[in-house]
Amino acid sequence: HRDLHKEYRRQRQMCIRDITLGSGVTFPEGHVIKVTHSKDSGIRTHGSNSWSKAGNTLDCVVTPKSTSSIFLIGCCIGVYSTGDFSCTFFRDSTNLGDANDGISRLVNKNNFGGGVIDSPNTTSTITYSFQIRAIDSATTSLGYDDAESFMYVMEIQG
Repeated sequence: HRDLHKEYRRQRQMCIRDITLGSGVTFPEGHVIKVTHSKDSGIRTHGSNSWSKAGNTLDCVVTPKSTSSIFLIGCCIGVYSTGDFSCTFFRDSTNLGDANDGISRLVNKNNFGGGVIDSPNTTSTITYSFQIRAIDSATTSLGYDDAESFMYVMEIQG
């Protein structure tokens, strides 16, 4: 039995994989331009009522293609706390959530998934980071019991 479509599929894959776009290419609105991600498998603890990365490596550095770019920032985080805590994303030093509760306020052990949309209106390099805040100063840990945490940033043509 001969696969007549094998050569066609191989050529199609080669063409898609080997495309180089020129600098003048404009993507249509809503097109995903680039995805950046980071992962942290360590245990990071924090017990303060202030926002902190707590030593995590959940940073995504991006240089927007245009000032109209929109960013979808998301995560899946394993978090444990003996009390109340909040999670949020920062763009450089700007909290993208509520000043006190971030994008979510939680209690005790959680697998947290969340996201925000950001329009930074710049083409300068920016860093998105995930941060936690122990509301009642209770010990809060990222990456408990070998839980891996990750975040991603998708640049979308605006």
